[in-house]
Amino acid sequence: MIYRFRLKADGSTDWPYISESAKKSLGWAGVESIPNCLRPEGMPESERDAFEGSIIASAKHLTPWKYEFQYRDLNGTNRWVKCASNPLRHPNGDVTWDGLAIDTTRERELEIELEAQRALLLASARLSSLGEMTAAIAHEINSPLAVISCKSQQLAHWTGQESGLNTKKVFDLAGSIEKSVDRIVSIIRGARAMVRDGASDPFEQCTATKVIEDAVTFAQITLQARHVQLLPVEIEDADKLLVSCRATQISQVIVNLLTNAADAVDLAPPDSRWVRISARGVGEKIEIRVSDGGPGVPVEVRSRIMEPFFTTKTKTGCGLGLSISKKIAHDHGGDLLLDSSVRETCFVLELPRH
Repeated sequence: MIYRFRLKADGSTDWPYISESAKKSLGWAGVESIPNCLRPEGMPESERDAFEGSIIASAKHLTPWKYEFQYRDLNGTNRWVKCASNPLRHPNGDVTWDGLAIDTTRERELEIELEAQRALLLASARLSSLGEMTAAIAHEINSPLAVISCKSQQLAHWTGQESGLNTKKVFDLAGSIEKSVDRIVSIIRGARAMVRDGASDPFEQCTATKVIEDAVTFAQITLQARHVQLLPVEIEDADKLLVSCRATQISQVIVNLLTNAADAVDLAPPDSRWVRISARGVGEKIEIRVSDGGPGVPVEVRSRIMEPFFTTKTKTGCGLGLSISKKIAHDHGGDLLLDSSVRETCFVLELPRH
């Protein structure tokens, strides 16, 4: 799909040549008068300045022009087109571009469809994880509920006595009930955060400590139920580790890493059934590291560990957790890496330091 586009010295434009296939890709098949394309009418007004500026810059510096854009053609159809061409300045001051136009509409549609499928799979994975944790969550909530029930009965008993009321005991019981309620609220808040899609949340400044604490509060339920020890969290210069992020998504990534770590030590001897999480600043980045006492990732699968649908688990998992977590890291301007320089399994979540 070949074309030649000309920007004349007086600022006007025309098409000395455009192939029929290029016309078809651009939606101009059968059109006698090709419209001015410096500011295409079918392109959103907000994008026209950038589009025109890219052409002017290419003409000024004689640099290759590559641009992919969306616009509504003369038939009212929304299209995506990718163009690539090289400019040539003529003695009379005109600049022409000889290049190719490719209709990428279908590719874009497939990307949208794939993103929708990815969102559905992610939601399914989150719900599946929550389902696996249901028994542990129920047990974790039953404990503070039992405390509330017991303390409430004691409170009712004491307040019903005819003798003088022991105010200190009442306040102690009320405080114990309040702490138990806070624990239940924290568990429910964590569960809700883990199953919701935080992709549309605004970026907000928070500390690495906050996102780690939110993740640990929820993941600890599973770790305790599976008799996996969470070693003390290590955070260097906690007050200085600030990050601009979608906190829910980053907490979900950390929960996924902690859950994977628990899976990795499932068959390990008691002294190796541990996971560790730490955070530190490294230059302009923050590193959140999650490691475990398991056997490590086999050398032969390390290069594929982040691929979608690749998993080493035999009973659970669809192979999406790490690939989705890596994408979330990329969306935040960071990365998710496997640190192969240490003996134990260690995943590193890198985020830009705010």
